[in-house]
Amino acid sequence: MSKIKIKKGDRVKVIDQNIFGTVLVIHKDTNEIVIQDDASEYEGPDNELVYRKEELNLLVNKDQVEYWLGTDFSLDDAMEMIMELVNGEYDIDQMKVDILILQESGDE
Repeated sequence: MSKIKIKKGDRVKVIDQNIFGTVLVIHKDTNEIVIQDDASEYEGPDNELVYRKEELNLLVNKDQVEYWLGTDFSLDDAMEMIMELVNGEYDIDQMKVDILILQESGDE
């Protein structure tokens, strides 16, 4: 998922940890990303934590999924997609990339 850009305001999850947050600042010079911890369980000034991009997974939001589905997506289409996911014909990681890349291309 290296093609996906993380931006200020994005929701992320720390890989292999149960930490979710919102991106506050991206320091391009140090390759550090400051996030606001949603759970407020961890020490840090104002619950801010610092990670590198490779330590974070970008989360998909409802607006991005809605944009990806489009206005003509039917219940039959949704059921077919769920069947493909369950049967392993469509990889969940690829679905995430597809949703995020389409949203990025629409933002340009």
